[in-house]
Amino acid sequence: MKQEVRIKDQRHQLILQELTKEGKVYVSQMAQEFGLTPETLRRDLSELEAGGLLERVHGGAVSKPAPLELAFEKKKQVNQAEKQAVAQAAAQLVQSGMTLAVDYGTSTMYIADYLKDITNLTIVTNSLAAALHFNKAIEEDRVQGQVIILPGVTNPYQLAIKGSYTIEFLANFSFDLNCMSCGGLSASGVYDYDMEESHVSRQMAQASQEVVLVADHSKLGKKLMVEICPIKQVDLILCDCPKPAGWDLSDTCWQTVSGLGVEL
Repeated sequence: MKQEVRIKDQRHQLILQELTKEGKVYVSQMAQEFGLTPETLRRDLSELEAGGLLERVHGGAVSKPAPLELAFEKKKQVNQAEKQAVAQAAAQLVQSGMTLAVDYGTSTMYIADYLKDITNLTIVTNSLAAALHFNKAIEEDRVQGQVIILPGVTNPYQLAIKGSYTIEFLANFSFDLNCMSCGGLSASGVYDYDMEESHVSRQMAQASQEVVLVADHSKLGKKLMVEICPIKQVDLILCDCPKPAGWDLSDTCWQTVSGLGVEL
């Protein structure tokens, strides 16, 4: 029997991980495995069902079809001005001499467009789109540095690189700053659609001295199947709208970004 899992967020994550692997979970089996009462697990399943993450059935729960992630070219047209605003704010955090981790996303790629007078910058990314944007910044002499594209398998729909080679190569780096994107954001966690791509983002964050999440308002309150990390592991959130009421982010700073800049 496993040690009792008392923290609700941990229980929810374990339930979702089991659903990802098996497609169905049973209350009786989880009660024995996690050292919990069936009543506690039924409450957990009800809360996850209310969040749209699973469907209750007799004796347990089954997976709901995962929400479809828009293809990259369509996704980058959604809330483009908001994404550019948060990217511009993130660019102000980039300093000469840094090693910068940038994951895939339609917000993070715009950071390069707002950099200038930056020297000796190393950018490590699993985003083909971000690599092109940072290469352009170097070509235009706004940035002096190098772009390292992580090896691995491409996701042609997201222009992202993922897989075991990606994770293995990432182990060689430590970063001054990680600019992270996401598919969803709740008061407790940061989420995305793809398990392997989330693994890359998670490892980037773990290897970074500072983690900055760039997110537009459409990501708020969206709890997807795969958690990148708990929100407390993020140092700063840059978003185009204020922090939602009731979100207790004691370990994370929230900055609201408008087209005119950052509002503290």
